[in-house]
Amino acid sequence: MISNSDPVPSAGASDTASLTTTPPESGGVLDQNPERAEVVLYHCGVVPIVFNDVLWEVPEGTSFDATNAPAEFVGEGTVTLSPTGAELIYADDAGLTLTFVPDDGSDPMCA
Repeated sequence: MISNSDPVPSAGASDTASLTTTPPESGGVLDQNPERAEVVLYHCGVVPIVFNDVLWEVPEGTSFDATNAPAEFVGEGTVTLSPTGAELIYADDAGLTLTFVPDDGSDPMCA
C-alpha cells in the first residue's frame, strides 16, 4: 500500500509516497491488478505520490482539497496506470476518482 501521509507538500516534493508496480503491457491494456493506495488531501489539493519512480500529481484546480472534499471521500483505494501510461487513476473505496499526471516541476500555488 502506498501512503502520502505528510499533508503539506514541499517545493522539493519530498513529501510523497512510494509505490512500485509493473506498468501495463504495451498495447494499451489497463492494469488489471491495481495497487492499494492511500491519498491525503491538504488545504490546496492532493499530496503527490511516486509510482514506478515517477512523481505524479493531481493538476491544480481539477479536484477537491481538504477544504471542500466530498463527505464520502475516504482516502483509501486503488491506483492503476492508464492504457497510455500518461495518467495514474486513483479510485477511492467510496467510488470517487482522481486523475494524477506526471509532475510538471512547478511549485504548488500555495506551497
